[in-house]
Amino acid sequence: RELGSIRESTVLTSHDGKPALLSVRTVTTQRGAVLDSALAYHRTLAPIWQHSHQPTKTMLLEFSASGVTGSFTPKDSATRAVHHPLGERVFDTTDLDEVISSLPFANAYSVVLPFYTFEEGAVERDSIRVVGVEKIAAPDKQMRSAWKVSFVDPVITSTYWIDQQTRKVLRQDIVQRRSGIRFRIVPLT
Repeated sequence: RELGSIRESTVLTSHDGKPALLSVRTVTTQRGAVLDSALAYHRTLAPIWQHSHQPTKTMLLEFSASGVTGSFTPKDSATRAVHHPLGERVFDTTDLDEVISSLPFANAYSVVLPFYTFEEGAVERDSIRVVGVEKIAAPDKQMRSAWKVSFVDPVITSTYWIDQQTRKVLRQDIVQRRSGIRFRIVPLT
């Protein structure tokens, strides 16, 4: 059964004279709409900023080599400053699909990458591993060869099927680790 919808777009733009990717994602469910936007450098996917507008909060975050700064405003209270020193360059979880799709997949490829998570105000180390190659139906119903990729972080485990030629995500199965709730994301086009 359908629980909601996700609309995503990623466009090439620039920031400080360098190519950058602007990703915009709108998630609509019975609880309301979430609008996330993020800007990252095109070549490295190093995050520049993230804006999130949710029914319960608004976040405006900026990334630098020294950490994350910005503001967090819960719906029912005053704005709070964000200052999370990190000590290393990280990826932003908002750019997860782009980061995973950009990796140099091969049989048995695996990597552990640093991702910033606002909820913890810290870096988490997430595991990404190629499980194999499978044939899977794309949104146009054509069968495609796809990398089957496992992603594990402290909150979810996820399996991606990524088209070997286009590097588009063809399907994503997610399991919330604590509750065991499962859901699937499939593109409509």
